[in-house]
Amino acid sequence: MIAVPESKYDNIIHELNVIADSFDIKPFAFKLNRYKNEAIKIIQQDPEHAYIILGIIACIEDDLESMHKYHKNAITCSAESVHSLYQYSSSLTTQELMDEAYNYANKAYEKAPDEKIILDQLMHISYAIGKDYKYNELKEKMINLGFEFRDPNEFYEDNEEFLVKTISKVDALLERYPQMVVEPDPDFEDFVEDLVEGVDIS
Repeated sequence: MIAVPESKYDNIIHELNVIADSFDIKPFAFKLNRYKNEAIKIIQQDPEHAYIILGIIACIEDDLESMHKYHKNAITCSAESVHSLYQYSSSLTTQELMDEAYNYANKAYEKAPDEKIILDQLMHISYAIGKDYKYNELKEKMINLGFEFRDPNEFYEDNEEFLVKTISKVDALLERYPQMVVEPDPDFEDFVEDLVEGVDIS
């Protein structure tokens, strides 16, 4: 297991990671504020967990400057613990800063090379950024260690639960960022229609 001190705040961190994956944070606004205030109160006695909590909340709230600052504080005050490296990599992944996420996940892997959660994280990031050699190496290691895992190379087109969750996340994302919705350009649509007219696509 990851060599980190047990803390009652680990459950908060786990819950925040789940919220970070939900895209829609509006239902959690009160809880996020409560956790933020609680983290500020424990900075002196438990700085690693406090800064990790603040870093994850900053990530959820898209405050990237604070996210980087808090997570790096957690890494510094914990002497680069596996826990702090893993959590920073998770936040970076949420923000799709994949190259940075890979670097911190790899540092965690070097410290805990047989830890399933670290192997899984680094395997998925490696696949996402096209580091096929690393992805294959980690996948083989997961198999040899007898770990069950979701292979990122598998396609979930026929997985109804996966599709429903994906659609829900996209809907929440578009509601949160309405500027991402682009109205179709009629002139461009006419151009495409003229372009493909008469083309045999059978």
